[in-house]
Amino acid sequence: MGDRIADVAAGAAAASRRLEAWLLAERDQWVLWVPVCMGTGIGAYFALARPAQWLAVAIACLGLVLLARWRTALGRVTGVAALLVVAGLLLAWVRVETARAPVLARPLWGAVVTGAVVEQGVSARGVHRIVVAPASIAGVAPAMMPVRVRLSLRAPPPADVAVGARVALRASLRPPGGPSAPGGYDFGRVAWFHQIGATGFVLGPVTVTAIAPPPLGWTRRLEAARAGLTARLRGGVGGEAGGVAAALVTGDRSGVAPDVTAAMRDSGLAHLLAISGLHIAIVSGGVFLLLRRLLCLSPWIALHWPVKAIAATMAASAAVGYTLIAGASLPTVRSCIATLIVLAGVLMGRQAISLRLIAAAAVLILVVRPEGLLSPSFQLSFAAVTGLVALYQSGFAARWLAGGPEDGLVTRGWRWLGGLLASGAVAEVALAPFALFHFNQTGVYGLVANLVAIPLTSFWIMPLLVLVVVLEPFGLADPLYMLLGYGIDLLLATAREVAGWPGAVARWRLLPPWAFVMMVLGLLWLALWRTRARWLGLLLLASGALVAWAAPVPDLYISDDGRLLAVRGEDGRLAFSTLRAGRFARMSWLEEEGQAEDAPAQRLADIAGTARVDQDCGPAVCRVALHRGDRVWQVAQINAWLPYRELGWLCAQSDVVVAARRLPAWCAPRLYRFDRAALSRTGAVTLRFLDDGSVRTQTTAAGRGRHPWNVAPAGAGTSLKAPQ
Repeated sequence: MGDRIADVAAGAAAASRRLEAWLLAERDQWVLWVPVCMGTGIGAYFALARPAQWLAVAIACLGLVLLARWRTALGRVTGVAALLVVAGLLLAWVRVETARAPVLARPLWGAVVTGAVVEQGVSARGVHRIVVAPASIAGVAPAMMPVRVRLSLRAPPPADVAVGARVALRASLRPPGGPSAPGGYDFGRVAWFHQIGATGFVLGPVTVTAIAPPPLGWTRRLEAARAGLTARLRGGVGGEAGGVAAALVTGDRSGVAPDVTAAMRDSGLAHLLAISGLHIAIVSGGVFLLLRRLLCLSPWIALHWPVKAIAATMAASAAVGYTLIAGASLPTVRSCIATLIVLAGVLMGRQAISLRLIAAAAVLILVVRPEGLLSPSFQLSFAAVTGLVALYQSGFAARWLAGGPEDGLVTRGWRWLGGLLASGAVAEVALAPFALFHFNQTGVYGLVANLVAIPLTSFWIMPLLVLVVVLEPFGLADPLYMLLGYGIDLLLATAREVAGWPGAVARWRLLPPWAFVMMVLGLLWLALWRTRARWLGLLLLASGALVAWAAPVPDLYISDDGRLLAVRGEDGRLAFSTLRAGRFARMSWLEEEGQAEDAPAQRLADIAGTARVDQDCGPAVCRVALHRGDRVWQVAQINAWLPYRELGWLCAQSDVVVAARRLPAWCAPRLYRFDRAALSRTGAVTLRFLDDGSVRTQTTAAGRGRHPWNVAPAGAGTSLKAPQ
């Protein structure tokens, strides 16, 4: 026994020495994990449901700090990583509290709202929206007045409903909604950080009580200039290309047709429509290279002036100016910050683009806006850039992509093509988990499309756009509009061609969070380490993909208002109790199931009588029988008032009862009762019926936890059991 213990101790000591040696070999890469550790703490705050869990994480990390052996590499890494996790947790908590603002307590119908328009735009589905800073809302006390209210309009607003105008209107209001299904997109969380305390629809016309004042401040002048530039670009280029040109300069995508957006997304080119690091890098990089070459034409200037510093300063000014013209949205500001850090590295004589500079940009953004960690734009942009920089700093790049002075034109061409192909492949692999997690789809042929689109955008479209913006005030841009239109038309033709290829879009149902985390950690492990241990990241990546593939799926969806049910049929597709109600929930469920937007939705009647589903749906009651193993589960949806005896019999004969109204306490189904009172606590619900006779229930309220944007109490799912 003593020999075995000695052997185990010796083996542990040897493993510890090997781990210590590996960490010392990777010493230069430690700093790259700073934003990862901070992001872990931020993610823990948003993922964990209760303050007790946040406190437990903080205590556990502080315990690691106290127990760490700081004289060893492993101890130092463990201690600093634990401190950074706690720092991320605190950053998220402080940011949530500083963004705190009143949220509408209950839905209001026909409330009179007066206030000033602070934003307006068009959603991805073409819905016109305005954001109003209310001065008054009928039925709401001033102390509980939301700071902002987002309203959808049934038609485009009149021209005088502009930013700064004071308006009066009637609207249907409700608190910002939660996910349409557990684990789905949480608009309530996003609204919290924008201080949007209510959303709704405008009922009737919008009355302008005071027109927007003339643009006196610099922000108002900038908004007016952006609006004017948008109109001139659309008119000068014309057609759908004009809308794309405006989107690339001012960020206004309201002129981009829905079919153009769909083609760009399905072809893997959607990133070109959103002003991001690529666009800012093209503008600032072009200014830097052009100005530096022009200044070096004079030998005296090249010898006596700090040419690089001047060019870098002007490039930084161009990046900031482009960001302001583009509306200074959060993704654009992030890209601008990253560009400024790169230019600062140039001024200091450091490597222009490196993983250290990317890590510094990520840390700065997480400190200022920790909630940005959860946004798709943050994740997609940093994933792509990190993957590409890691590729070009790898041994592969040193061996195969780095050229030499003896290379001829053909060899350089092959190296350039190989670099482009490798870059595209790495970018596609790096972006795929994020695209599947957030959008449930990814373009399969994005590599091919980007081989054409990125050079076209970099060397034709963006330079012409810069020239148009510079020359347009002098009336000299007219000859360039036609060339610009040709380039954008070629870009759109490429997108439509690639999007039309068979299997152009890979779709997948909602990824489990743990599978996503494993894949992201695998990608980071591959990109940030340098020794052979980095290839363990492939194991993590494959394990995450396996978990995603094997993840169970719900059998029954229930909307948060009880008006819509969805049942999974034999083919794995969802069938709905009705196609007349719950349009938003239905579209969200189909999207999270990875089904195409244009795929026809099927009703329960379409799959009735199969081996898994029977149904008898009428205007008052919809009864569904789900066959799982040897058990038949009875689900009843009540859509109208029923006589006492009929309601009592229906409740007694059903396992699950769903209703949009409050049901009497004596309605006692065998398992669950989801009426208006219960759903107000739980939000949307999913159920999975197992072959062994058990049921797995998930609610959106339980998933959102006790965060302040969750108006339902966390843990409401524990009281779902129907009274017996």
